[in-house]
Amino acid sequence: MKKFILPILVISLASLIKPEEKTPSTISPAKINWKSPIGNVSYRTNIAQKGDLIFIGSNGINYMDFNVLDKGNGVYALNSKNGKVIRNFQSNVIGDMDVNGILYYQNSLYFGNDNDEFLCTDINGNLKFRIPTSGDVEFEPILLKIGNKNVIIYGTETGELRAINPKNGKTIWKHYDSDFEGWKKGENRTLFKVKMHFYSDAFFFDKPILMHVNNDGILDMVFAFKSGFIKAISGKNGTELFSTNVKNKTNDDFYCRLWKSPPLVLKEDNNIVFVIPYSKYLKTGSIYELRCININGDVLKKIPLDKESFYNISNKRFTLRDKVVLFNKGMVDFSNGINNYRIKKITGLTSSLANKYSFSSSIASKQLLDYKGELCMLLVYENGEQSNWSSIAIIGLNTGRCHKLINLPSTSEFEPVIGDFNKDKKADVLIGCHNGFLYNIDLQIPSTAIKK
Repeated sequence: MKKFILPILVISLASLIKPEEKTPSTISPAKINWKSPIGNVSYRTNIAQKGDLIFIGSNGINYMDFNVLDKGNGVYALNSKNGKVIRNFQSNVIGDMDVNGILYYQNSLYFGNDNDEFLCTDINGNLKFRIPTSGDVEFEPILLKIGNKNVIIYGTETGELRAINPKNGKTIWKHYDSDFEGWKKGENRTLFKVKMHFYSDAFFFDKPILMHVNNDGILDMVFAFKSGFIKAISGKNGTELFSTNVKNKTNDDFYCRLWKSPPLVLKEDNNIVFVIPYSKYLKTGSIYELRCININGDVLKKIPLDKESFYNISNKRFTLRDKVVLFNKGMVDFSNGINNYRIKKITGLTSSLANKYSFSSSIASKQLLDYKGELCMLLVYENGEQSNWSSIAIIGLNTGRCHKLINLPSTSEFEPVIGDFNKDKKADVLIGCHNGFLYNIDLQIPSTAIKK
């Protein structure tokens, strides 16, 4: 993500950490198996793994590069058993080499960076090919099967999508958004690079929802834009399948909340329906609701929400079987359709902090746990800007009960990854924190409890 150039600053890692705050006594401290200094990560950062090797992108010491000098960014290769850094590569000090998403496929790593390029390396970091791009590559590359061949798809925040051959980087198809503002082949690259230091946008910023839209047998991509548009792009050839403006059409001052949160996309009677949070700010207190909207932008249903439990939507919706919308202290289950939804409040999130932002900005793991007699999700709560701690919560999907709370050493917006990375037959979780460390935390649960 680009930023304005300011006079050169040196921001130490320690300056990113706020003064220590007393954490709630109701939350147990984390049992740390290992921690590794890999720099800052974002909610778009993921883990790629091959055997006992972990690969992770880094934003370096300075999460926001106000200058062109940074260190420790690029890609890290770690030993999953003990967290030891084996190597750090594609991390030039000069240039914005921040990396978020990364993909492992057939002994190769695929990733983009904030230096307007997409790269393929081997697992030792040796470069196989480098592609100049039209802007920052923010989301994790996608592996997609077209016919009997696999392709890699990446996108830029300026509005470019491209499918490439994994072996040589040659273009299979390309797509430019109607509002594309980046570089194209044949244009002056130097002038573009200067322009991009002052540019920031969010077209293809977050990883899309993959689903069958046009029933051609190939998965398509559904993207949500900050501008209020939801667009579907064909996985087969990159053509736009539909574009829907989900901004409020009823002129009732409700705000569409799509930023950093893709919509829940359902199929009702073979018709696509988006489930999106909306909010309206009043002097007497804000109003929150979910709206079910078709691809024409028509509102099919409005669902009022309790502001105490549903004021803050998860950075990434937890979509169990693509049917559940997750909020900070509640969830709405559409397993039985939009006319038979179920609202569940999350209970047991006790805190000694009299702060309404406690247990906010949650992000869920993709894996589930069998715990306390029910299937559970694992959430990381960033706890808002006014707090200096984050917490892990293990929450039952059926009861909504928080069965366990664990305090983290720092704040985090990282999507937790559950596994048995240190091979001790107990479930642990990998979490990147804002203090620049990746932690392996023991959940003190048998590894047999992990459900994919």
